[in-house]
Amino acid sequence: MSTISSVNARRYVERAMQPAADHQAVIAVVVVDRAGTIIASARTDAVAPIMVELAQRKAALAAAIGVSTNVAVKMAAADPVLQAGLASVREHLLLPGGMPVIGPLGVPEGGVGIAGGHYELDQQIVEATVRGDVVASG
Repeated sequence: MSTISSVNARRYVERAMQPAADHQAVIAVVVVDRAGTIIASARTDAVAPIMVELAQRKAALAAAIGVSTNVAVKMAAADPVLQAGLASVREHLLLPGGMPVIGPLGVPEGGVGIAGGHYELDQQIVEATVRGDVVASG
């Protein structure tokens, strides 16, 4: 099974920092492998240090289940058993702001997590980071 390379992980970090700068957002960005281990990370100067851990936990959840944490939140809201199960894993955080990195075989190679801003902005930045989109001003 393939895992995200350190070169690609650093690229995701760089891609996340640009929309953060554009929006003057204070964030931490963390890229993890399938096991949730940090491959690369960065944070803006003013972000609280705890945000690195929160970003890692969002990334780890996305990598583990293969969908964005935004989708996972919606699924969990409709299914209390799923919500309890996802929330019970200390290494995961059920909040928007995490996206899986899907490899060429269609399975997650890792995940990217953003934390520090409002969770909606975190989700916008992580989607732009993974998909290569532009984050809309708002």
